[in-house]
Amino acid sequence: MRIGHLIFSLNTGGTETMLVDILNQQAEGHAVALFIVNDEVNEGLLGQISDQVKVTRLNRKEGAKNPMVLLRLNRALSRFGATVIHCHHHKAVNLLRPSLRKRTMLTLHTTQVPVVNLKKYGKLFAISEAVRKDAHDRCSQQLQVVHNGIDVAAIAMRTKPADPQLFRIVQVGRLNQEVKGQHILFEALKILKDQGIANIRLDLVGDGPSMPSLVGLRSSLGLNDEVRFLGARNRQYIYQRLQDYDLLVQPSFVEGFGLTIVEAAAAGLPVLVSDLEGPMEIIKTLQWGDSFTCGNVRSLADGIAAMREGNAAAGTMSALQAREAVRRHFDIHIAVSHYLKAYETIK
Repeated sequence: MRIGHLIFSLNTGGTETMLVDILNQQAEGHAVALFIVNDEVNEGLLGQISDQVKVTRLNRKEGAKNPMVLLRLNRALSRFGATVIHCHHHKAVNLLRPSLRKRTMLTLHTTQVPVVNLKKYGKLFAISEAVRKDAHDRCSQQLQVVHNGIDVAAIAMRTKPADPQLFRIVQVGRLNQEVKGQHILFEALKILKDQGIANIRLDLVGDGPSMPSLVGLRSSLGLNDEVRFLGARNRQYIYQRLQDYDLLVQPSFVEGFGLTIVEAAAAGLPVLVSDLEGPMEIIKTLQWGDSFTCGNVRSLADGIAAMREGNAAAGTMSALQAREAVRRHFDIHIAVSHYLKAYETIK
């Protein structure tokens, strides 16, 4: 089988990091190519792609309307002879000439995706039941759920609290507070500090447009000693360092799935998440972690305090059982298997 993946940009994010794993797994038994339309490419992430994957970079400036780029893309896809073209943005199909559109599939990676282009694809996937339901309710199209997957074996297992005298929290994600909600996590820490709970530290892993705002908020709330910005880190760093923490918090306002939640569970790290459908699907499946009311600072503060005291509903399983549950439900090999079977239906 000859599998082409089409994406606009290769930045660091859940969509892109999982795509790298899919590419590498599929390349073990098939001819696989990645076509990147825009010039926004994280070189570190690109370097994690197997040499067996043919990568074509079109280097278009985002939003530019250059017909030569579309011509080059369609020529490259035709030369590759893709059996299937797996797209990772709903607008990607509009870049393709009609003869190639017949071979397209699309994965929806989040809720609230515009539905105008969905009928143009041969098959639709959703990364969670929440994403499937959101799209189906708005366009009546049938979607197959294929959960995001991770390489469980690559994640170091947490065996004991990192520091009995310090409760260490980590938040992993793009610093975009309107989507990821980091600011309410800061406000929750301020509530706890004012209550005299002083032995909590927060590390944020990631970068993004909200960095200046969050740095200012940290200072104005008096949290300079409690909050650190670690910047963007590669997956190897994250997979080895999750074991150093006592809790992962994901305070998102929008989250179709939540790959970092699965990664933390694989490390045996307790998780506290917004009660959105995507993250809740994960913790209900794994029976691991707890939730708070999305956007509610008081609810988040209470959840952190309960986790710190060991009084939260962290699930009925041990950390090792949580890791095994991740392996059963969210291993990357499962996702790859589902996609390959679906590709075979393309005529």
